[in-house]
Amino acid sequence: GEVDSQNGHNETAISEFQKALKKDPNAQGIHSRLGVAYWLANQFDSAEKEFHLAFQESPDDAYANLYLGRIAVHDHDFKKALPFLLRAVATHVEEDYVRVLLGRCYIGLGQLEEAKADLITATKVDPDDPRTHYLLAEIYQKLNQPDDRERELALYNKLLEVQKAKETSDPGVVTGPAPESNP
Repeated sequence: GEVDSQNGHNETAISEFQKALKKDPNAQGIHSRLGVAYWLANQFDSAEKEFHLAFQESPDDAYANLYLGRIAVHDHDFKKALPFLLRAVATHVEEDYVRVLLGRCYIGLGQLEEAKADLITATKVDPDDPRTHYLLAEIYQKLNQPDDRERELALYNKLLEVQKAKETSDPGVVTGPAPESNP
């Protein structure tokens, strides 16, 4: 299942992980991997179920926490998302993305200074991610810091132009979704 998942054969990976669970229902770590495979196959309800099982199996499971936090942020349930995301960021798994999710979560909770801190950390991990600069511009707007807002918006627009240029020159380049389009 792991090999199939790494090679983008998500349906086959799902089948293999399900077989492994039938063979040994108590096998550690399968639910998290199965959840990721479901997620990549756009089967979000099944993915969420598996991530909950993975979390029950191991509350420190990095990917269970990441995806459960991501789902809660998407659902605008920021209080629910926060503990998942804090556990995920502690593992350093996909830290730049977790920091962006934490920033969105803190914005939703009205905790702008915390959001700013996480998003600034995200820019240090991945300075070329335009969503981080977009969210920082939003925070600076709310904090009435127009110069910082303009700087971040300029960076955001510059990074979008760079992405579009890459897409035009290399159609195989896939860029990330817009800030609010991620489930």
